[in-house]
Amino acid sequence: GEWKKCFELLTNILKKFKKHKYFFSKEAYVNFYYYRLIERVNKYFNTLDQEYKNLFLNNTITINNKKLNGYSDLIKKIPKRIEKIYNQKDFCIMHGDFCFNNILYEPYTSTLKLIDPRGSFNTSKSSIYGDQKYDFAKLSHSAVHYYDYLIAGKYNFFKDKNSFNYNFLEKANYKLISEECNNQIRANGHKIKDIDFLVGILFLSMTPLHNEDKLRQKVMFLHGISILNKCV
Repeated sequence: GEWKKCFELLTNILKKFKKHKYFFSKEAYVNFYYYRLIERVNKYFNTLDQEYKNLFLNNTITINNKKLNGYSDLIKKIPKRIEKIYNQKDFCIMHGDFCFNNILYEPYTSTLKLIDPRGSFNTSKSSIYGDQKYDFAKLSHSAVHYYDYLIAGKYNFFKDKNSFNYNFLEKANYKLISEECNNQIRANGHKIKDIDFLVGILFLSMTPLHNEDKLRQKVMFLHGISILNKCV
């Protein structure tokens, strides 16, 4: 019940944000998602040894016993997918880092506070506006796609020759929380696959920001590739 109430409060905040409209060109939109992705992933690749770099740059990659499209193949298809989800109606006030780390919820009073918003969506200038799908993607990467499990080290990983395997050590309430998040995404008129697509980009883009933990970086990259294979 408390989780349900919490997610309803979160989406009510996003509904209030959406009343304050803004505009971004399609060029600025693609630039935010695509070119930042390329820049971040290239930065991560520069830190990898040659074996992992070669495996991660292949057109195909084997993850959890499935042969998937690799980064070099996916990156060619991502721009069209970004353009496809461009929607001027989604531009409004945005928090920009709308994940559990930055959400303070007091169940007794149903008080909810947000902290640590990002500087801007369009990198050319500081702004409180952006794409609301990005906020939902940040929420989903915490509630549905195991970001907090990664940060807490609640996962397994092993490499077998040229294939990779990983899984997350789910808590008993994982299914409940993930379902509540997806219910709110649908209730606000978004397609789960569109939000998941942005989550996949998020995981790839985050890799260079976690250089204190090389193993976590690898799992983030592989997890992003796995998610994007379902969406692109």
